[in-house]
Amino acid sequence: MSKPDFRRPVSGPYRQSRWTVVLEVAFGWVAKGTMVLVGLGMVALAALTGDVSALADLPTTKKGWLYLLLVMIGVVALIFAVHHFWPWPSGVRPAG
Repeated sequence: MSKPDFRRPVSGPYRQSRWTVVLEVAFGWVAKGTMVLVGLGMVALAALTGDVSALADLPTTKKGWLYLLLVMIGVVALIFAVHHFWPWPSGVRPAG
């Protein structure tokens, strides 16, 4: 019996490009981060209202869902803006 070939294929349908792999990893991190932010938002909502039942009280109207969606978009935009525009300390360079 010959040894099995465990090398990565150099071409073919089973090989992904680097961009595909990078986008897949980035999407995974964005999805996980979004879930963490939603969880933290729910905890903050419960803490600010002082009522644990606030986590179960979802909007019942289209207008309420629209407001909730707008708030979530605003929070994500705020987090992105803070992350993107946060001033770097002097003398610090990206790794690599």
